[in-house]
Amino acid sequence: MESQYREHRHSSSFSAFMATIGSIVFGALIGAAVALLMAPKSGEELRTDLREGANRMSERISDTSHEVVESMRDKISQIGREAEKMGEKAQRAAEDIAER
Repeated sequence: MESQYREHRHSSSFSAFMATIGSIVFGALIGAAVALLMAPKSGEELRTDLREGANRMSERISDTSHEVVESMRDKISQIGREAEKMGEKAQRAAEDIAER
């Protein structure tokens, strides 16, 4: 029961984290687009700036996704270690009961 609570808590934390990341990315895209559209530039300069901005945002999204994947790998490893410990504890308890 406690492990289910922890799993739910981790899931909720991850969902909140992803929502925050999504909001930041969305806000950055909107801010960049507004800034570029408000700047007095020629069509070619504007297209170049939009393309460069999109490339930078793509790199940021890629970096963030790599960080999220690495974080998830760490969490999965941690959960695996905790599950292994719980399994060992359960086995010891079962052996104690069998000895009685």
